[in-house]
Amino acid sequence: MGLYVPASRLAMMGGQPPEPGHVGMVSQSGMNAGEFVRYAIPRGVRCSKVISFGNGADLKAADFFDYLADDVETEIIVAYLEGIQDGPRLAQAIRKAGARKPVAILKSGRTEAGSRAANSHTASLAGSLDIFEGLCRQAGAIRVESLEALVDMATTFQFVKELRGPNVAVVGGGGGASVLAADDLDAAGLKVPALLPETQAALAKVTAEAGTSIRNPIDTMSMADEESFRATLLPCATAPNIDAVIYHMGVGGGPMGSRGPSNFRSRVEKQAEGLAEIQKESGKPVVVVIRQSLTPDAVAQAIAFEEMCWRSGLATYPSMSRAAHALANLLEWQRRRP
Repeated sequence: MGLYVPASRLAMMGGQPPEPGHVGMVSQSGMNAGEFVRYAIPRGVRCSKVISFGNGADLKAADFFDYLADDVETEIIVAYLEGIQDGPRLAQAIRKAGARKPVAILKSGRTEAGSRAANSHTASLAGSLDIFEGLCRQAGAIRVESLEALVDMATTFQFVKELRGPNVAVVGGGGGASVLAADDLDAAGLKVPALLPETQAALAKVTAEAGTSIRNPIDTMSMADEESFRATLLPCATAPNIDAVIYHMGVGGGPMGSRGPSNFRSRVEKQAEGLAEIQKESGKPVVVVIRQSLTPDAVAQAIAFEEMCWRSGLATYPSMSRAAHALANLLEWQRRRP
């Protein structure tokens, strides 16, 4: 329990970044608050204020939602809640916050076991999840079901900001990965439409080798140099029937991973810069999924590429499923907001 306010040089745990950001958090758990901060670091997400208030014996969640709604340093609000204290006032506070800023909430006690644990932890009565979901819907907030998903939404609100529609182009190497990506996007409620003939014609000029697909998902390995990389991604991003592009790659075992760390860093730095340029030119979100194994080399490469991406203004995700659900939640939030 405690406060993390980077601008005031105040931390609740060791290793918390000294640089302030624009995400404010309300949490009934100090550990979950600390882990949110840690999970957010490699994604480029930084916090304005993190408030862990425990069982709310004095100030309650509604007080902190009110505060963050008014706080000029906070642009995004996330929360971890175990129970509902003074339901009407909390609903009013979340509505106030949701009318001004993006809000995502992780509510525990979804199951009987979770409800018992919440009562043991902070003496909270979890209440009906359906009622809480209705509250979020009316208030313009998004409810998520894991701490990782809460970080994903903070990332999405910060970097993606807005999505025009559900149509996504998926670009990367690997036929099986592309098939699974299509499944993940469809399961999340997004669409993977076939590219228009003129878009496919543009792609055919740079992805003519056997074994590739240019319908969508785009499965190609013809992106080894800056020119072909751009020539593949830009037609997808500017296609009139596409609202966003997901670029996916694996690290730790492919050609880039086997040519030495300096070459890998140079390659992915150019990729991050190229993706950021395409995002700016097209006016559509370009997000990056970085698949990795848990070998030391793969983790180091993923962290390096991730940092280059967020410093270039790109959202990153560790899996296609998480990216898909975050983008789908962004669309739902856009429908809900007042």
